[in-house]
Amino acid sequence: MLIDLGEDEIYEPEAGTSSTYILKPNHPGPDYPASVMNEYSIMWFAGEMVITPENRSGAFKKWEDYRCS
Repeated sequence: MLIDLGEDEIYEPEAGTSSTYILKPNHPGPDYPASVMNEYSIMWFAGEMVITPENRSGAFKKWEDYRCS
């Protein structure tokens, strides 16, 4: 669900306009439990590895090269 966060209210943007946030509910299917938490964990892990859109192409050469502190 796309939303636009105003000063005091949350709005649903009109078609074709930009949004400031995307709200993602958990997937309702039993095959995808905790989908929001899983996505958060992967994004956190990518941040710890300093994977950004600019450097992601060479990020996964060898898993052994990456150590989390």
